[in-house]
Amino acid sequence: MSPGKHSVSQSRWVLTNFFFLTLYFLVLGQIKAEKKLKFAVMVFRHGDRSPTYTYPKDKYQEDSWPDGFGQLTELLAMPLKNCPRYNQLQIETYTSKEFRSLLEPYKDLINSLPNITGYSIKEMQEGVRWWLLYDALQCEQIHNYPLPVWATDDVLNKLSQLADIGMATFFGVYKHHEKSRLQGGVLMGSIIKNISNAARNASSNLKLIMYSGHDTTIASLQMALNVSNGKIPPYAACHIFELYRGDQG
Repeated sequence: MSPGKHSVSQSRWVLTNFFFLTLYFLVLGQIKAEKKLKFAVMVFRHGDRSPTYTYPKDKYQEDSWPDGFGQLTELLAMPLKNCPRYNQLQIETYTSKEFRSLLEPYKDLINSLPNITGYSIKEMQEGVRWWLLYDALQCEQIHNYPLPVWATDDVLNKLSQLADIGMATFFGVYKHHEKSRLQGGVLMGSIIKNISNAARNASSNLKLIMYSGHDTTIASLQMALNVSNGKIPPYAACHIFELYRGDQG
């Protein structure tokens, strides 16, 4: 990414955070007097972006986007190794009865996708491909790029449902609790630790922690909390955890 593009990305990131802080503290002004907010944690998804990837036959490849693919993703990427146990769970997920039963209504669409997208038949059996495909088409549609003729409203609707299933396979569908421990459980543990520290140390100057993440960040946290609605979290989706101190301490 060039310095100019990096500057634009940073400016957008700052504006997004400013919006959330402004909205958050406006809401705080309405809190009842008998309770005093001592500490808060926010986890939110970033704003609008270009696709992180797209399907091989998409005519809108990276050079079609002014700032390239996934501009915010590049700023927030963490070069960590994948967890071997989680990788094994994903392999087991894609061969599980639970996963196969979810795919049954979409078999015809899935079988037609390799020819029109450029993905291999094997690749189209992986949930992540449906999410990446729908994400690319959705970003293109939002930014007024003409979609391919095969991307009808019916196909987009089914791809949206497949994308939700694909996202769900990351954190659930099969061995949900173990996946949650390895994914959203890590973030949940950090949130609990920070809130516990704030409760024990009333004099601390630290009042707010903000995590800027991705749709997968929000989804993994929702699954760990068992509050997921099965949908991909939209742009700017946010969870707020608050610690109050009442008159009784």
